[in-house]
Amino acid sequence: AEYEKLKSQPVAEKLREQLAELEKKLSALDYNPQRIKDIESRLERFADAQRRKIELENALARHPQLRERRDSLRHALEKIEAEIPTIEEKIAQIAEELAHLPEIEAHIAEIEEKIARSESRLAELGDQKAELTAALRRYEDIVSRRKEIESQLAQHRRRERLLAITESILSREGIQDWLMRGYLEQIETYANDTLSLLSDGALSVRLVPESGEKLEVNISDPLGERSYESYSGGEEFRIDFSLRLAMSRVLAERSGFPLQTLVIDEGFGSQDEDGIGKLTDILYQVQDWFERIIVISHLPVIKESFPARLEVFRDSGGNSQVRVVA
Repeated sequence: AEYEKLKSQPVAEKLREQLAELEKKLSALDYNPQRIKDIESRLERFADAQRRKIELENALARHPQLRERRDSLRHALEKIEAEIPTIEEKIAQIAEELAHLPEIEAHIAEIEEKIARSESRLAELGDQKAELTAALRRYEDIVSRRKEIESQLAQHRRRERLLAITESILSREGIQDWLMRGYLEQIETYANDTLSLLSDGALSVRLVPESGEKLEVNISDPLGERSYESYSGGEEFRIDFSLRLAMSRVLAERSGFPLQTLVIDEGFGSQDEDGIGKLTDILYQVQDWFERIIVISHLPVIKESFPARLEVFRDSGGNSQVRVVA
């Protein structure tokens, strides 16, 4: 009912006219379904044309690199082709040398045999060298020991010469005699200074060196010159004291060191009262020459002559005691 209604309306009429016109145009187009299918088939074959286009464009972009690679390979090929004659010449030389290989191998075997003999000989020489080295070391040790012995012998000879010289110097005719002669005058002077005080100028000494170590002591008094042995004990003590004191002074002056101690042990017993007084006076006169003067005596007069002393006595039990008196 609706369709019929539309057909009766002007719009439907108009649509029918348009449809008729379209059908007319379609007929004028010469529509061929088979041809449409062919076109569709060709379109399907060229469906990936866009992808192939992109690949071609990429290939064209790589074309400079490929050309550079091609040129590089062509240059390498040319270089190799240029080296081929040289390589072939070397191959020919190697082939020629290989032709002489048996001769070379025989020569090598001969050389190896010589090397083996040389190594064997070298080992023998090494053993000989070791033996010679050991012998050389023993020889060097012997030479070194000989040098040491010669050095020791030379030292012993020098020592022997020095001992001979020393023996000569220390002999009776050596330095003792020389020193004695050199000091005698001074000893004699000092001794006479002291002896003159002890004897009121009556006695004097004269020292006369004899052969060897002997020394003659001559004493002069108002009666003339006599030997030392001809005087009394008291006079001998004064002479001895004067000579010993003189020798001490000379030794002190020669050495440069002052005398430390003078010890007189029991020498006053041979002196009379006057002699004891003169000896005591002399001790006071020479006290500056010594650090200390020690007089050992049992005589009371000597004890009273010195203010500082050590007195030795026996107590009631018979034991020795020491008392300091200052």
